[in-house]
Amino acid sequence: MSGKLKLNAASGGGSISIQAPSSSSNNRVLTLPDVADSTILTSESSLNSSKLSSINLGSLQVLEKISSPCDGTTFATAQGNVTVANTTSSQSLASSETFLNGSGIGYTPPANTTTVIYRFIFSQAKAGDTNSGGIYRFKIDDVQVGDARFVSRFNVDTDLITFQWSIGIGGSAVTATGRQASWTSSKYLKLTQARINSDYDGTLHSSSNGDFRRPIIEIEAIGSI
Repeated sequence: MSGKLKLNAASGGGSISIQAPSSSSNNRVLTLPDVADSTILTSESSLNSSKLSSINLGSLQVLEKISSPCDGTTFATAQGNVTVANTTSSQSLASSETFLNGSGIGYTPPANTTTVIYRFIFSQAKAGDTNSGGIYRFKIDDVQVGDARFVSRFNVDTDLITFQWSIGIGGSAVTATGRQASWTSSKYLKLTQARINSDYDGTLHSSSNGDFRRPIIEIEAIGSI
């Protein structure tokens, strides 16, 4: 059988035809799902709530995500360009609280975001024969998120650390958890570092044999469509 299948409107209106591709000799099968009545979207369609009403997407979705080695890459986001840091060398654990290189990023989430997830992946290595121990603090616009503080202490050569924190948006602001009452302009997220004491030297973004390991930063916005 050749030609095309043509469907006419029940009364008035136009028609639609289904025709096999002429550029391929393969046999293709179009199977319609046995679900409730719905609308087929084409490449020229625009998505809106009426067309998505029959699709169960759940109440929360990932609206936007940035994930990159700290190599200076710029990303176009819903609220403008975001550039990650360009980290090119290791960093020693400091004797007092110091910015953790690569961890800083300014970010504005899309509209309808209810949670922003910050993630920073980096290495911490021993310096010589001493144990390595660092104290880390997470800050939003230089305000410390108290519940996010952590200590990494070990006697192995190198440890890969993944720090992750979820920042809620809406309601009353909570300093301890980092919850923001609103978030409509850029906020600067970062980590700071310091060694526990002089007995716990260490090197960040490096292995114990001195190889540089570039950190990775990620931002994820979750909310409703």
